Amino acid sequence: MDPVVYALLFLTLGILLVAIEIVLIPGVGLVGLLGFALMTYGVYLSWANYGPMWGMISLLGGGIGAAITVYGFMRSPLGKRLVLSNQQVGEPSDLPERANELVGNQGMALTDLRPSGMVQIQGERLDVVALDGEYIDKGTTVEVVRIAQNSVIVTRLEEKESV
Repeated sequence: MDPVVYALLFLTLGILLVAIEIVLIPGVGLVGLLGFALMTYGVYLSWANYGPMWGMISLLGGGIGAAITVYGFMRSPLGKRLVLSNQQVGEPSDLPERANELVGNQGMALTDLRPSGMVQIQGERLDVVALDGEYIDKGTTVEVVRIAQNSVIVTRLEEKESV
């Protein structure tokens, strides 16, 4: 068989494997490395058998082919289903500004805190973390002890009073 057939075959398989690595299996894995190796070998075959001009043409063609393949896949219906197109919207946390207002307030655990969960304080549901990772049962009265790194830290009220 003619070396050009092998060169085109290796380039095509390499392009497909690199596209699969980029789109379906993100990361630097075996599939991407194998695809890169096949593309390199295809360029080598072109260069060795037909000269530097055809080697450069196959190198540029392989790169452009890989880019077109990835671009085309991302525009396809399957590619659109695999890529998240929605944005996460919301407002920034106002916990740092409300720290003085929340610290010292009492509330009730709406869920078990192991060590995180939901608490209702002044009619507001808050995600909280129990102090020192303790387990607090649902329905237990808790008190906010501090705000740390956008986390509301609470402790069991009975524990604090006994100390």
